[in-house]
Formats: sequence, structure tokens, C-alpha cells
Amino acid sequence: MTKIAVVLGIGVVVLGVGGCTVTVSSDVDGGTSSGSGSNTSSASGTTSVSTTSSGTTSSTVTGSSTSSSTSGAGGSTSTSGAGGASGSAGSSGAGGYADAGSDGARCIDTSSDAGDTPNPDICGNIAAFQGITCNDAMGMFEPPGLTLCNEMQQDARSGAFQIFYDCINAESKVISPCVDMNGVSDVCTNTTNWPVDCQVGKVMITGTSTPWDCSNLVAKCPAIKQTQCDYIMNVFNDSGRSAIYSCYLSKFNSSGAANCQTDFEDCVSDPAHMP
Repeated sequence: MTKIAVVLGIGVVVLGVGGCTVTVSSDVDGGTSSGSGSNTSSASGTTSVSTTSSGTTSSTVTGSSTSSSTSGAGGSTSTSGAGGASGSAGSSGAGGYADAGSDGARCIDTSSDAGDTPNPDICGNIAAFQGITCNDAMGMFEPPGLTLCNEMQQDARSGAFQIFYDCINAESKVISPCVDMNGVSDVCTNTTNWPVDCQVGKVMITGTSTPWDCSNLVAKCPAIKQTQCDYIMNVFNDSGRSAIYSCYLSKFNSSGAANCQTDFEDCVSDPAHMP
């Protein structure tokens, strides 16, 4: 991974040795939302949900249902009838993520299996990076945005990678490709653009026969909250998470928990970092 600054609720730290700084706020469990009211419903059938950027959510329920109503600061909705009537609803709060109870899961990659299906080889299609080599006092390097794209193409889940790619492609048209601070990589991995991905399962890792997820890491490093770990790790595919956890366990077995937060951050930044 490229150089990343991760906000874990306990401070900002710099990770890795690449050409960008990433700020990821992970003090939320899949996002934050505001609003008030209540929601009750009972239905069977299928439901489709869409949300516009202006904060209006529309839903259509097909199948048999009992009457239901939802109210809150963002708006109200009602559904009724055996055929499934539809209504409109306000968003759960500006700038926040609605919870699954209000309009369905707002996460991506809903498959229960994180999978390791290769992402399309499309990073090379970003026109702004083609034929570009950057240079500074440390030497020559490829555009940081291209580095991020290539890494996420390999390590991110399909839906998460598409979000990263779309952002990188768009920002590459307005930000110089060799900019470090506040460059393409910074923008596309900040709190606004970091994908909120669906929960992943355990993976096998090097150094133990016990499969790992964030619960195993947090048990060894209480300085990191599970919601913080999940927020970061859910975007990675099985092989990416396996490499990160393997890196962390190796560091933990070598030096213990004294630097466990830094060790985790180093391993997210670059799983090849070993003691």
C-alpha cells in the first residue's frame, strides 16, 4: 500500500513509504447518521431502494405486507396494501450513512464471500498517467494515484476497487499526477471517498491454524477498536486481508503488544513489512 495516515480514534499516524497520505476516519461503525423518529414494518417479497445525492430515498415493496410507517428528521414514508404500495423517505442525515434498518445496507460487495476474483486490468487506461514518470530528490517514481490504483486493483474487493478507480480517474483530470500532498491518492482515500464495505469473514493466515478477522487482531491489540479495524479491513479481499493479518501476527510474535497499533498500521500500508 502507499503511505497512509489512518485516524483510528486515537490519533493520526503515517504509514508506509509511498507517495501519498491517506486520511481514513474509522471511528464509525460503517458510517454515521443523524435523525429522529421510529420505524416499524413487516413485509414479504422484494424491495428495491434508491438514494439520490439530494438526500431523497425512494422505495418500492412488492409482495404482501402489513402497513408500516417511518418518520424522522429527513422525511417520512408509508407503505400499505397487499400489493405493496410505495412511498418516499428523507435521508438519515446529511453527510452520514443510513443504517440497514432505514433503507437497506448502504455497504457494497454484499456477497457473503469476499472473494479473490481479479479486478479488471484498467488502471493503465487512466489517460493522465500514461507515459508519466515523476521525479523528486529521492529519485523517480510512478504517479502516486497510479500506485494506489494498482494496489487496490490487486487487494480491494470488486465494488470497493470500482469506487477507488472512479475517484482516481476523475481526480487525475484535475490534479497533477505527480502531486504528493493533497494529490489524487489523498483525495480518493479520505473519509468522503473511502468505501463503506460489507462485513467480511475470517481468513487463514501464516503462523497459525486459526482463521483470523478483526476480532483476533483486537484481542491482541485493545488499543484498536473492532469497528475501526472493520472499517479499514472490509475493503480488502481475502488474500489482501490474509497478508495484512499475517504481517501483524509476525510483528506481534516478535515484539508483543507494545507497538501493536503502529504494527497494524504498517501492515495495512505494506503487508511485506516484517520484523
